[in-house]
Amino acid sequence: MGLSEKTKKIIWGQFAGRCAICKEKVIHENEDGNKSLFGEVAHIIGEKNGSARFSNRVDIEYRNSEENLMLLCANHHTVIDKDENVNDYRVEKLHQIKDEYLNWLESSLSKSVKWDVNLAHLFYLNIPRLNEVALKYGYKVNLQKYNERQNLHSHGWDLNYIMLAYEKLFKNLRIDALDFNRLSVIHESFIGRLVYFERIKFRTKNIDYISGQETNEINYNFTGDLKKDPHIYFTHYNGWKLVLNINRNWVTTDTAFSYFRPSGGVSTFSGFFRIINVDYSENIIFGSPFTIGLTPSPWDNMVEEKHREGIKEKRDNINVNIVEENNNLGGLVDFKKAKKRAQYFDFADQTCDFCKRILANDKYMIDGGTYQGPWAYMCVGCFEKNGYGIEWGVGQLFQNLGSEGWLLVAGYDKNENAIEDNFENYNFKEFL
Repeated sequence: MGLSEKTKKIIWGQFAGRCAICKEKVIHENEDGNKSLFGEVAHIIGEKNGSARFSNRVDIEYRNSEENLMLLCANHHTVIDKDENVNDYRVEKLHQIKDEYLNWLESSLSKSVKWDVNLAHLFYLNIPRLNEVALKYGYKVNLQKYNERQNLHSHGWDLNYIMLAYEKLFKNLRIDALDFNRLSVIHESFIGRLVYFERIKFRTKNIDYISGQETNEINYNFTGDLKKDPHIYFTHYNGWKLVLNINRNWVTTDTAFSYFRPSGGVSTFSGFFRIINVDYSENIIFGSPFTIGLTPSPWDNMVEEKHREGIKEKRDNINVNIVEENNNLGGLVDFKKAKKRAQYFDFADQTCDFCKRILANDKYMIDGGTYQGPWAYMCVGCFEKNGYGIEWGVGQLFQNLGSEGWLLVAGYDKNENAIEDNFENYNFKEFL
């Protein structure tokens, strides 16, 4: 029968192009970048009668199966098959060598590092997967504005609140993940692992635009056919390909769609994903992206630094008029005006981001900027220590009206003619 080309590719991938005995690479690359292979796929139980360790009690299908094969350099393949060495390399011994090598390979390939999720622009937010990661690291994302029956692009103005919630999370989140730049080979030990990437040039394919008016969730059943499935991909210099399936439900804005549908077919992205499959026969790693965006540029960092300086200046200059005790910020409240505006929010089970106390029994809660940088939900006590003001673009004050919900009572847009649902009437840069 002989070994199929598919089986040979699987063994080369499984052993990461190294000899299982000496662990040396068995791929040579010359100065021109041309590669030659001097590794050989070896049988543990011999394939044919007369070959080393042959047994007619084992059928040919097993003899040519992945379980009975290993990758060796040409020298060690010769050594294990020599008649004088058969006793040193019995079947049991070779299985032991194979297992020990694969365990070594997995441990050496799977070293995670700490990565700060620092993204300036968010193009793709896989809400369920991101919430899993957030909870794992002790964070909870406020998704009051998220409707799980709609794609993200159709959320309109509410999408800004959703994206702001994840911007807050990412400024604090540090995950354990593999560094994409260190993935020199593909291997099954990567399956299930998180991987981060920064400024990688991907080609994009089959990612159709959806308008903001298409409010229904788009049902996706990825077929496995890359000629049809929406995805982005990157071809590694070692010859393998990374494919990230793109579910349009999680694409955020028109700008995001323009990055996933570039005129030249190539966009530079940063983000992280989970490896869901490794195909040795086709040399492909398949991943499910959690978030995709852009890493901050020097210009973004300069703007952020200016923003922080502005925060400190506002904190120093704004007189937060806390005139009553017992969690009462009544001096800032025109209750009649607030009731007329009637901006109610459901903050069920909301906790203070600093002290983690549930705020259901508090009279006031603040959603505002902090001296540390990110916005936060705060009780009055933590606001006095960490917040810097109540006004539009600085912080919002909410009063608990029980079954009616939380009423926005201070910090709203001073433009009384603002249309609350019209994005064009907001200075969102100031809000951020």
